Amino acid sequence: MPVDVKAAVVGDMDKAPVGGLSPREGGVLSRDEILK
Repeated sequence: MPVDVKAAVVGDMDKAPVGGLSPREGGVLSRDEILK
């Protein structure tokens, strides 16, 4: 699993934004799509 995705799973999205989005700009939604 890529480090950025792993970090997102543990909630450390400020250090590892997913899909180029910050957690406040939809990073959570991007993470959910990746986990599917």
